[in-house]
Amino acid sequence: MIIINGKIISGNHVTINGRGVVEPSIGESKTFDEKKSENADKIEKIKINSESVNIHISGSNSSKVTAHLHGKATVDGPFYLDFELSNSELKITVRYTGNYYRGGLSLDITVPYKIFKVIFAKTISASITLDDTVSTNFLKLKTTSGSINTSSEFSTSIISSISGTVELFINARQNITTNISTVSGYVSAEFNNISDINLNTESISGKVRNIHKPQGRYTADVKISTISGSISIR
Repeated sequence: MIIINGKIISGNHVTINGRGVVEPSIGESKTFDEKKSENADKIEKIKINSESVNIHISGSNSSKVTAHLHGKATVDGPFYLDFELSNSELKITVRYTGNYYRGGLSLDITVPYKIFKVIFAKTISASITLDDTVSTNFLKLKTTSGSINTSSEFSTSIISSISGTVELFINARQNITTNISTVSGYVSAEFNNISDINLNTESISGKVRNIHKPQGRYTADVKISTISGSISIR
């Protein structure tokens, strides 16, 4: 039995947005363990696209960008971990051509301790996490039905979530600009080493709580908007 939008759909198979969704008993349970890497010398931009697979990005002493797809899932078709390096941009994509799976897969990505020009990560029905060992000039994160948690270093960021929470922790080493938007999600932002925040918040159905205490030497231009969610700033 499959339930979609509160309605029971009989049968074992249904197609949603052009993709097949099957009950766990139909697919085959598989274990995934695949790694791919690329020397980071010429990589300035990283673009990650992952459907239904959690993304975790962290720094390492390695000179390579490495992606590790691992975990178990019930699938009815193959999964692919694609690496495509063009000019200075590395595209990392998790894709599958079979029916929808149930299970827990993770995409762990490690990057060298360097400042990238752009890091962009996008998921559907999965979460995105960035550690404080990751640095980029421009950060863009987008998820649908998933949470975002980042403590990475950036100068400019655009973060958006639909039906998911956003948790942002900043220990500033420069002036920053960030734009955060959610639909049906909670936003929590903590700014350290920030003396002044130019803050613009909007919540249609939720509370805004700002208890930030000026400290440090840098400034932040911050815009946060949410629908049916509250905003907490520290």
